[in-house]
Amino acid sequence: MRLTVRPRVLLVLLLPVAVALALTSLLGHLWGLATPGGVPFDGYERLMEVVDVDRETTVPSWFSASLLLLCAVLLLDVARTARAERDRWRRHWVVLTVAFAYLSVDEGSRLHETGSALLDRAGVDTGLRFAWVVLAVPVVAVFVLAMLPFLARLPRRTAVSFVVAGAVYVGSAVGLELVGGRLVDATSVGTAPYVVVSSLEELGEMVGATLFAWAVADHQRRHLAAAAAAHDRAVEPDVTPVP
Repeated sequence: MRLTVRPRVLLVLLLPVAVALALTSLLGHLWGLATPGGVPFDGYERLMEVVDVDRETTVPSWFSASLLLLCAVLLLDVARTARAERDRWRRHWVVLTVAFAYLSVDEGSRLHETGSALLDRAGVDTGLRFAWVVLAVPVVAVFVLAMLPFLARLPRRTAVSFVVAGAVYVGSAVGLELVGGRLVDATSVGTAPYVVVSSLEELGEMVGATLFAWAVADHQRRHLAAAAAAHDRAVEPDVTPVP
């Protein structure tokens, strides 16, 4: 049984949710910063525990984890198709599935932050507030290099979509994390510049994951349509008139 997902529906449904979650968190923080005492109303702190994009076990964090899990499920469907067709790149689809499943778990539990603790225990001074980035960058670089031959064999539309989605996600998760770390060192967590950057970071991750889910669903839809058309041509009866 194939997983049928309309790619456009993913964008129409998921992107507005991502923007709404990031804006809710940002405006909530700015409202608190603009209020003497930092508490605009009773229940404000409780509300921020639910909507803050920069905390664990909040609505935005679970939404992000669900987006990455959706990518893993869509990739698994493509991997099953590739296996059935004995595609030479079927293992690469499996690797991508596992990678996004891990990212989903990591988003919900912030496993990557243990990298900072490991570096601290080893006595490695990176000079960065979020030291896990030092470990993440080479891992991402090796992963991308290993995937380049696979990427080059994909349809151009799919390959470009994967690159754009990956650039948005990694640029936000790593690039804006570095910016946020610098802001924390210069000021502190909870300042207006920091909450703006952290909100943009989480929004970028959600947008990148949504774009990737769209790209995978679009690839599968086009691939299955082309396969079905080829099958129909192969079984079409010969109606050439006999002279």
